[in-house]
Amino acid sequence: GESVVTVGDGNVVNVRNQGLFQQLNELKERIIDSDTVPEDTKMDVAVDIETLKTQLAKHDPDRQVVQRLWDRIAKAADVAGLAGLVVTIEPGVRQLLGG
Repeated sequence: GESVVTVGDGNVVNVRNQGLFQQLNELKERIIDSDTVPEDTKMDVAVDIETLKTQLAKHDPDRQVVQRLWDRIAKAADVAGLAGLVVTIEPGVRQLLGG
């Protein structure tokens, strides 16, 4: 079986996704701190990131859910000027999508 760990905020995450989990936390914080992202979008993206993180705990994440969430998260990150962070995180998300 695969190992899981409980991270500082109490979430369980598959060990192979731990780095991605931490990168998503950083992305969420930076989007929330952004002056260029509207407040309602910040809330939506924070929820989307949390939902994506729950997929990381699964042995077999739902690829369609991951893709839809990531598309919205990446779009908001671009608005926040965080395209560089998106480029760093995207390979981990692609791995969840099986490619």
